[in-house]
Amino acid sequence: MDNKKIDNLVAEKVMGWRWFHTTCRKSAIHRLRIKEGASYIEKKVPAYSSDVVAAWDIMEKLKENFHPSIAECNKKWVVCMWPDKQTEAVGESESMALAICLAALKAKGVNYEV
Repeated sequence: MDNKKIDNLVAEKVMGWRWFHTTCRKSAIHRLRIKEGASYIEKKVPAYSSDVVAAWDIMEKLKENFHPSIAECNKKWVVCMWPDKQTEAVGESESMALAICLAALKAKGVNYEV
């Protein structure tokens, strides 16, 4: 599993970060930036998939539009997010942080296989 790839996906698709193309001297760089106030600033993308504190920020953001639920079952973490009563997005992993990321991505329509 590529943690940086899933962290970048979560930053973009779930947390609202945007990709910007920058030309610096002789090379072109694509970087993620987050909006703060009226402008976008460059920051290091948090380790959402391995840091439970960073992953909890995802839960806080999504609870505005989803009903999250988290439980431990058979040595795995199961995270469910319901946007309504008929649909659910489920993430499952031995890591709570990764389970949160997978459920959040599914809730936003992104299927990521680990």
